[in-house]
Amino acid sequence: MTAPNIVNVATINGKTALTALSSATAGSVLANGASSNKVLKLAGVLATNTSGSSSVTASFDLYITRGGVDYYLAKEVPIPALSVYEAFLKDGTPVYLEEGDTLYAKSDNASGYLHVMVAYEDIS
Repeated sequence: MTAPNIVNVATINGKTALTALSSATAGSVLANGASSNKVLKLAGVLATNTSGSSSVTASFDLYITRGGVDYYLAKEVPIPALSVYEAFLKDGTPVYLEEGDTLYAKSDNASGYLHVMVAYEDIS
């Protein structure tokens, strides 16, 4: 199936996806199934380094996988301890997850200090 025409939709639900990155491998934050009949509009992403130690700076990657190819929205962004990185919050740049797309996040720190929040609209 194809994603809905976003000019004439039946439902728009505001949602939030949350995860703590507990390994140095990429983790799926949000997925839009291949036959979902939906489009997911990303409103913003926050990545927070919750470490209380000033010596812990986490590197952060954010990307969409489509058709087996990774498309980076952020790559190796340093996030110091007790700091927040904001990605495309209210700047007017729409980012959509089409059917079959998955949003991944990755940190170089495997201690679970990096928490990721994705605000999005589920459109069908």
